[in-house]
Amino acid sequence: MQYSDDTTKIKHARSVIDHIDFNCDQSKIAETLFFNLNKEPYKNSPELQELIWEKLVVYVNDFNLSNQEKSRLILRLFDDVKLLFNEVPVSILVNDIFLKDFFMKQPDFAKWYFYQLIKKYEGEQLYLNELGYVYGNEEKTNEIVKKHPGYVIKIFEEKMGNELKIRTRMMKILRNGKINIYEYINI
Repeated sequence: MQYSDDTTKIKHARSVIDHIDFNCDQSKIAETLFFNLNKEPYKNSPELQELIWEKLVVYVNDFNLSNQEKSRLILRLFDDVKLLFNEVPVSILVNDIFLKDFFMKQPDFAKWYFYQLIKKYEGEQLYLNELGYVYGNEEKTNEIVKKHPGYVIKIFEEKMGNELKIRTRMMKILRNGKINIYEYINI
């Protein structure tokens, strides 16, 4: 692979990820892949990053790493995505790996994650507010749909879904008592 071009390397990495069978003891392959995928050109491939989060990150808890190492790996991968996309896709932000004990039992990581959710939620909510969206008000929603062109409605629907996913995730974290909400209230 050393002499292959970037496209070939990315194709090969995607193929390896797609064919990992976690029912067998192939988590070692995935573990090694994680560390190799931190190099160029892998970090700069949006498709590969989404595949990493969809197919590999969910198994981090099974890897032979300490809780601290698992958390740091997740944070590093998160930073890679943030740099690549300029903003983290909601599908990655609400990945269930962030709810695992190895991550949530560390107060600093739990606070960091909750803060990421709040920032993303504010962005989604700001867009919806600019359109005049009011949660639960079907009349307002219909008015927005009639008033704007198709591409705006597509973004609007995506933002509504994102806002709900993020809000649900924040409520899950708060319900489990992982975060002291008073630190986030502007008084």
